[in-house]
Amino acid sequence: MSAKDSGERLEKIIVVNSQKDNYSVIEASHHTLGERWLYCKSHDGLLFTENETNTELLFGQKNASPYVKDGINNYVVKGDKNAVNPNNIGTKFAAHYQLSIPPGESRSIKLRLCNFDSLQHPFAEFGDIFEQRKKEADEFYHWINPQEMSEDQRRVQRQAFAGMLWSKQFYYYVIEDWLQGDPDTVPPPKSRKNGRNSEWKHLFIDNRLDLKKNVACMVTEGMGATRLLALCYATPRNDGKPNKLQRLLSYMLDEAEFLSPYGIRSVSKYHQRNPFVMHVNGTEYRVEYQPAESTSGMFGGNSNWRGPVWFPINYLLLEALQNFHKYLGDDFKVEFPTGSGNYKNLNEIIVELSGRMTNIFLRDESGKRPVFGGIEKFQNDPHWRDYIYFHEYFHGDNGAGLGASHQTGWTGVVAYLIQLCTESNIKSEG
Repeated sequence: MSAKDSGERLEKIIVVNSQKDNYSVIEASHHTLGERWLYCKSHDGLLFTENETNTELLFGQKNASPYVKDGINNYVVKGDKNAVNPNNIGTKFAAHYQLSIPPGESRSIKLRLCNFDSLQHPFAEFGDIFEQRKKEADEFYHWINPQEMSEDQRRVQRQAFAGMLWSKQFYYYVIEDWLQGDPDTVPPPKSRKNGRNSEWKHLFIDNRLDLKKNVACMVTEGMGATRLLALCYATPRNDGKPNKLQRLLSYMLDEAEFLSPYGIRSVSKYHQRNPFVMHVNGTEYRVEYQPAESTSGMFGGNSNWRGPVWFPINYLLLEALQNFHKYLGDDFKVEFPTGSGNYKNLNEIIVELSGRMTNIFLRDESGKRPVFGGIEKFQNDPHWRDYIYFHEYFHGDNGAGLGASHQTGWTGVVAYLIQLCTESNIKSEG
């Protein structure tokens, strides 16, 4: 539990309100959010510190207070009893619990956050309230998607939604301010001036462009008809002839090229045996299809754009196809997959691609989830197999999760893809 206001230092706002025989009440106040009270039952201690950077550790400069934001960690992990405020006041707080849990058993910790400071029996109906909240959560997610779907689809979609709700926040990032550092605090290290993002002084993240509006526009030409991913587009000036689109899709929807069982690859599989090679000043440079982690650290280490399936690009492609479908209609069809002899309109292809992407997370016929790859613990252990990881990107051939495992922002769009697939199934059955 912490409190800090962006742009200004706040006074200490978390204190002990009262202590009873078997629980304590912690009071937190904020000038815009008001007051809240946290009831902590049967704890082993109350830990308070300040939500301030440990400048001594990071920059070698004296801290304004002996109690810094990593104080609670230092108390619990390192046993530093002087790292927390003995006066039980600060801008960051944690209730301390020490539990011994034998194998196969469980223990419960009871906390209750509310806007009442004088509950006489705060934990009397704890179990009933907890079950009621679970029921309300079930009703909420069913209200979002009332369509019929499998239990596994609903499980994956719900976890994708939950990740995005948990991380929903305003990302205030102004490069120029970041380079200069916050006023009245320790100046940032000189290396920041020449480090990552130092040349982006114009960037104020609140003013960022909505990039998806620049994908495959069919009506307005914009600035010089420039379009993100605009390898082809249709306007009144070129009569919307789809020849270029057909040629492009013949490669994109070819399973020997870009079309993976789990979405669109970031580099064609053709380059696995036929790498692009060029020589500059006696040095050979090559681009080859690498479906998993990068074999080189020169372009991001494990952040590999040379083969794996990435959800951001796939989602932009789906939106582009959606715009093309609105413009060209159901009569425009292409082979899916290329060479199969089966022709589908662009809306049908969107559903097919969405299905391939959602299959990364769903159990297959053998009960395995492609996202877990060869990790037997995650595939088979009942305590792990239904907890989904929304990875940064995915193996271009088998769908295994790669890179960071907490990309709830962009990979979480699988929630929408599941919605699209279930709604499409209902329409086709109708």
